[in-house]
Amino acid sequence: MIRIRTISRVVAFSVIAAVTIPSYAQVTLLSEDFEGLTLLNSVDEGVAGPIGDGGGTVAASVWTNVPPASWIDDDTGVPGIGNPSNNNGVFDWAGWNFANRDWWVTTAGDQRRSEFVNASGAIMVADPDEWDDANHPGGPPGGPWYDTFISTPSISLTGIQSNSVTLDFDSSWRPEFDSNFHQTANIVVSYDGGIPIEILRWESNAASPDFHDNAPNEHVTLGLTNPPGAGSMVLTFGLFDAGNDWWWALDNIVVEGLSALMHGNLSISDVTVNEEDGVATLTVSRLGGSDGAVGVNFMTNDGTAEDETGSGDYVSQSNTLNWADTDSTDRSIILAITDDDTMELTESFTVSLFGATGGAAISDDTGLVTILDTDEALPVFTLNTGSLAVLALIMLFLGMVYTRRVQGR
Repeated sequence: MIRIRTISRVVAFSVIAAVTIPSYAQVTLLSEDFEGLTLLNSVDEGVAGPIGDGGGTVAASVWTNVPPASWIDDDTGVPGIGNPSNNNGVFDWAGWNFANRDWWVTTAGDQRRSEFVNASGAIMVADPDEWDDANHPGGPPGGPWYDTFISTPSISLTGIQSNSVTLDFDSSWRPEFDSNFHQTANIVVSYDGGIPIEILRWESNAASPDFHDNAPNEHVTLGLTNPPGAGSMVLTFGLFDAGNDWWWALDNIVVEGLSALMHGNLSISDVTVNEEDGVATLTVSRLGGSDGAVGVNFMTNDGTAEDETGSGDYVSQSNTLNWADTDSTDRSIILAITDDDTMELTESFTVSLFGATGGAAISDDTGLVTILDTDEALPVFTLNTGSLAVLALIMLFLGMVYTRRVQGR
């Protein structure tokens, strides 16, 4: 998906040159709403499904602990993970899991979960409140605490402008802080496998500068300072230092960045024609990209050949050439050449490109048209040394004849 973020501007310095300020497209680098997951039956939770059917102890097609492809789920910090079912908490909520939003609201007894109206269908949830409803090791006063993390696949930043990446998501957060549990959320980013950088931190302690109060339905936008030259990034979402606290749920995770649009470079060819051809055809090419609709003006300029206002060697022309989005086919400029009977030397004139629009640049702005004259010239006689001697003798003879005639008179 591409949306134009800014519009290129063209500043003309003369009729034959322009400087183009590039425009950019907002490109989606990652989009995940979890709707592609296959939801399974619940394991420990007891609300039957489909929602509202009643009866039974297992809900059908409402939950999974299998993340989207290439996401990495680290639930090793959840106490009792891997233990027998009687000592691992409520299995459905051990770490980050994925659940039908409406089923999650119902099975957890709501408690403001229903306020997460930005979300729908499958969502990503870490819910230590529900997990704590069954036996598990750890807890107050010495822990261990409920710590869980999940990472996105590697996100390519090739061609993305530095400091342009944004992260958007819908969030449902309910904090709790006491002497035993300090539910904390964060997001970190790693560029090219480097040291993780924290870009969000929410704490439950009202005295903390990172305190984030109840926000059961919130849209969050974060700007990332992706450095110049970074080729990839990975985001990690964490919920930690938790126990019998509340939850953090997310949906509609989108990562975007600005990529330079490849509008293309426009160039014009040269051409050599015979005067008798009657036309000269120049080619204007769009190379190096075809993003967006672009255009360029052209005009003829006298050289040693002159248009109809002068010696009439060709017919002047000016016009605009246009290309649609994704179109990179060549354009032709066809000019009339005057075929006359006047003997002339080789002459030329130019065609200039200027005023490119739509973000295109002009890489070659001048096309040279060369006209070869093909009119027949009078015969040219070449005299060598022998010919000059013969001519001298003839002239001498004629002179003698003339002298004798004069004297004879």
